[in-house]
Amino acid sequence: FGDVVVGSTAIRSVRLHNYGDLGVKFRFEIPAKVQGLFSVEPAEGFASPSDDVLLQVKFHPKSGSASEDRRDARSKRIRCVLEQGQEHDPIELIVQGRGIDQPDSNEKTYEFTSEVRSQHTLEVTFPPPPGNPTSEVWKLNPVVKTEVPANVDYWSCPAEIVVQPGGSTQFDITYRPLSMTSQDRPASSEDGSKKAVKRREFPPKHKGQIFLATPDGNAFMFKLEGTSLAQTTVKRIAAEVQCKTPHVQAVEVSNWLRESQRFGVKVNLVEPANAGEEIKLQGVGTFDLPPGIAKEYKFNV
Repeated sequence: FGDVVVGSTAIRSVRLHNYGDLGVKFRFEIPAKVQGLFSVEPAEGFASPSDDVLLQVKFHPKSGSASEDRRDARSKRIRCVLEQGQEHDPIELIVQGRGIDQPDSNEKTYEFTSEVRSQHTLEVTFPPPPGNPTSEVWKLNPVVKTEVPANVDYWSCPAEIVVQPGGSTQFDITYRPLSMTSQDRPASSEDGSKKAVKRREFPPKHKGQIFLATPDGNAFMFKLEGTSLAQTTVKRIAAEVQCKTPHVQAVEVSNWLRESQRFGVKVNLVEPANAGEEIKLQGVGTFDLPPGIAKEYKFNV
């Protein structure tokens, strides 16, 4: 197999040929120390007389350290055992490969900027030139992870990416943040001056990654960085209310998180500014919502 990037899987096709006049059952016996590195599919089956069985031999190294490299580089023997009654010794399949760390050239960083609860999509060409160097169609399953903040999914991409032989393909990476990153904003100090302060509860940037392993033993890492800004769009609600008649106004509020939220609510009269007691707005100061629920907040006019 040669050098294979840790975390990826290199695949080689092997044909098992039955030269006899009778069909035979077979199974592969892989030593315990080798099972974590190599595998054969199918691990057992039936070979018809004078026929071939197409096997896929896979190498999936777990470590790229120097000590592990030396162990990986040694030849390993996998036995193919024929069913009882056949006068044939087990067949040996000799496999060899070495796990290596991911090359820096296979890492790339993409930056995203979006308003919170909106989205930003980038189109990516994969793999880079010369593309898919094999004669086989690649069907790849990217592993997407949001690292900061933890336990959320702010990035997404297609679950399967198909790459034709000798070519490349395009796919979209979408960033949809549900929380903000920290922003410098003016705040008054004790002496009345203004200076920039940061909201410590938010990280400077959201971070994630996409890992793509290819069947030729290579692997690619896309590092993702996102900046989430405050929303600039303002929702306006219009209502006609008869003079001197109480009115209850409803505003739909959604909880976009996977956890309960308590919203702080401020209801202020902006115009006319000097209404005094003629126009009063009254509403509770907090509003609780379970995760993923939309509900109406109501206030009195």
